[in-house]
Amino acid sequence: MNWRKPAIYALLKMNGSGIPKKLNEMRRIAHLGEESARKYQIGKLRETLLYASKHVIYYRRLLSDAGVVRDGEVDLTNFHRIPTLTKDIIREQGSGLHAEGHNERRSYKNTSGGSTGVPVLFLQDKEYDESNTATKLFFFEELGKPIG
Repeated sequence: MNWRKPAIYALLKMNGSGIPKKLNEMRRIAHLGEESARKYQIGKLRETLLYASKHVIYYRRLLSDAGVVRDGEVDLTNFHRIPTLTKDIIREQGSGLHAEGHNERRSYKNTSGGSTGVPVLFLQDKEYDESNTATKLFFFEELGKPIG
């Protein structure tokens, strides 16, 4: 018996980690049919766009001007009007790309590898870390290498 798995999950739960919840959500959506998975993806995209339009200065203006978010409603038919986020835009916009309240989430600075020149500075937080870890654990499980 793998005693490590329950011990790891118990420690994560005791620490208030969101990793088990995120991992369970990934397991659930992995087995959705194509139509249900598409609806899930569109729902998550709408949530992300609404959040960005409310909490990120750069996207507030951009999503409104593109006609993607207006009066709290998302119109995905205009999604193609959103420009691709580039390193130049990240550098130019700087803190205009930081979500309001990121300090309360104890965000921290990170940089790209800088393989194409000057590294790009961006913020990450516990939510990112937990999602990243849950994703890795999920794919290890899918490959036959469960936690523990």
